[in-house]
Amino acid sequence: MKRVKERTKNLIKHYIRSFTISWKASPPLFCFRVFYELVSVVIPIVSLFLSRNILNILSSEPYPHKLSDFIVFTGLTIILQLVNAFLGRLNTYYATLHGDRISHTIDNEIIQQINKLDISYFDNPEFYDNMQNAIRDSGSLQSLTWTSLLMIKSIVQLISHLIIMAKLNLFVPGVIVLCCIPGVIADKYVAKRKYDWQLKRARNDRKLGYFKGVLQGKGYAKDIRVFENQDYFKSRFSDMWKEWFSEKKKMDKLKLTLSFACSILPLFSTSLVLIIVGLGIVNGTNTLGDYSLYGGAAAQLLTSVTTFTGVINQSYESEMRLNKYADFLKLEPLVSNTGKREITSIETIEFENVSFSYPNTSKLILENISFVLTRNHSLALVGLNGAGKSTIVKLLLRLYDPDKGRILINGIDLKEYDIVSYHKCIGAVFQDFARYDLRIRETVALTDIERVNEDARIIEACDNAELNIGIGSLQNGIDTYLGKTFDPDGLELSGGNWQKIAIAQAFFKRSSLMLFDEPNSALDPESERNLFEKMQQLGKNKCVIYVTHRLSAATTASQILVIENGESIEYGSHKDLMQLHGRYYDLFNKQAEHYRE
Repeated sequence: MKRVKERTKNLIKHYIRSFTISWKASPPLFCFRVFYELVSVVIPIVSLFLSRNILNILSSEPYPHKLSDFIVFTGLTIILQLVNAFLGRLNTYYATLHGDRISHTIDNEIIQQINKLDISYFDNPEFYDNMQNAIRDSGSLQSLTWTSLLMIKSIVQLISHLIIMAKLNLFVPGVIVLCCIPGVIADKYVAKRKYDWQLKRARNDRKLGYFKGVLQGKGYAKDIRVFENQDYFKSRFSDMWKEWFSEKKKMDKLKLTLSFACSILPLFSTSLVLIIVGLGIVNGTNTLGDYSLYGGAAAQLLTSVTTFTGVINQSYESEMRLNKYADFLKLEPLVSNTGKREITSIETIEFENVSFSYPNTSKLILENISFVLTRNHSLALVGLNGAGKSTIVKLLLRLYDPDKGRILINGIDLKEYDIVSYHKCIGAVFQDFARYDLRIRETVALTDIERVNEDARIIEACDNAELNIGIGSLQNGIDTYLGKTFDPDGLELSGGNWQKIAIAQAFFKRSSLMLFDEPNSALDPESERNLFEKMQQLGKNKCVIYVTHRLSAATTASQILVIENGESIEYGSHKDLMQLHGRYYDLFNKQAEHYRE
């Protein structure tokens, strides 16, 4: 009983939320749909009595006034059918429009929630399962409003038809209701089985979608053709689809078997009504119109009971689904924007004994990292793969918070600053930079999108990044599309030029802190040298931090921090570290020997 109360309480909350979203999506459309649901309750009942009168007129003795009665009732029936047909089609049209608006409202809600959460959630596979379940189950929120109206509608119809049927026989309505109970139980059982199956399959469904995306996506097209591995991916996709189809077929077969078995009793109950009325006609206690009235009322009573019980089952199924959706919307970022200080410029950066491990892991990625960087200076982070260099950049961007220690910006704990104003001070190039199939103008200006129409600034940023695509000779200039997603004449770029686009984005922002995480990984040696020369020029009067594996690039930095196994093992200028004859000295000479050879 306690469980039922809890579920009912949750369901009421979901109903309120569903009504709110439906109203918010479009008040006029919401009102019309409610009006139609109320009207659609009355029309079938009125139709039954009109049909009864017409049949009674036709089966009675021919009197002169009967013709006018027949014309009136027939005319009313035609008018009622026309009104019903018009309102029904209008409702279908408006319901489609309203549904699209509600879907858009819910999609925006999900997108806003996903973008609110910090990057740490994307490191956890369970988050993707929860997100997929939430996206799939969000559809229940849209249907819940109309489920509640359908429940009210079915109750009104149920009561009306019970009253009609009671005039025939008090025993019959109870028989019809009892005959529906097995179907109610079966529907609830199947719905629970299906929902549990969908929850269990969330991760496998993502895998199925992944392999389908590999076979369809442009990013994998070259590899699949060159390595001739399409059969492998097709096999993986086919095997997973067969597994899904086999499980789904079992669910569908179970539903078919139970629904057919449970439909037999209700058919017997409606047949019983027709037999009783038919015998009454033979005995002279019922009219031919009664046969139409009670036969139609029995069928509609059966539909009302089925609808009502189905709505109850659907509501509690929606409650299960929407609990998952509500739980997803309750997720809060681990890095919360609680800071109130506004910041317009970064003058100093200090890591003070910073230690960090990624969420849901116990392994320390960084341990007691300390360094200071002031404006007009640069810092290079060097070390082997997995040493923790990129993690320092993520912490500085406040994508994560340290487990221990502090990050001080202008002498103040980073957590005290408003994240939005802080991010406005930073230009960054990531190792796994994103490729946007937008116009050059939009792509470069994404870091400061309000200045998207400043042509000269966009072109200057491209020049500073040594972007060699001949913008001046392009027919549409900086309005040329990158990639062919939106324009068949779009520009296809090399990996190096895509990286230069990312660098141009950082230069375009003109921030006080510039972060470069492997900005030269896809560049040729000449472009690399030009990039670091340009960074030195543009980095004046700024704080510059860059991660690099090429130690020749590190020589341009004011200071170098050598990271190994998450710890700072050496810190100083290139000259100072070479004189130490330590780890940096060994790494630098090994790379130098490679180039000399």
